Amino acid sequence: MLSNMKAGKVEFDAPEWQDVSGQAKELVQRLMAPDPEKRLTAPELLIHPWIVGTDVPTQPLPATHERLQALARVRVGVKGLAC
Repeated sequence: MLSNMKAGKVEFDAPEWQDVSGQAKELVQRLMAPDPEKRLTAPELLIHPWIVGTDVPTQPLPATHERLQALARVRVGVKGLAC
């Protein structure tokens, strides 16, 4: 996987990427471009449509939402043990 990343071969075939928007995938591609001249700079990243929320889905991805809920439950459980 690391050699593919170094070569700029980022694939979105995994099931986790199925419902990810094209705009988000394009952002990942541009952030991982092996050629620094083609890679997004920090200022470019900050104005990217996906970052600023232009035409971005408002519903969270189901798997991501479930993982965040599980993490929140674990954190609450850990805090409860500390009290």
